[in-house]
Amino acid sequence: MYKHILFDLDNTLLDFNAGEREGIMAVFESEGIVFNELNFKQYQDINKRLWLELEQGKVSKDEVLTTRFKEFFELFDLNVDARVEMIV
Repeated sequence: MYKHILFDLDNTLLDFNAGEREGIMAVFESEGIVFNELNFKQYQDINKRLWLELEQGKVSKDEVLTTRFKEFFELFDLNVDARVEMIV
């Protein structure tokens, strides 16, 4: 008899990439940002860098969750403080 069962959800049982794309599309739309591959890649690059920094102990998880949107919104000269609070 098994005592524990482990599941690998990210891109195995769940399509994480599709979920990320849909979520980011909704954020972009709510902020009046055009969704296109360049903008999505810019967000992904920021997000990936911050998660790597988390793994290296340079930032906390909370910093990842707030900083990724703050940095991305700054690319569009958007006032980020109130928006980040609403998204996170």
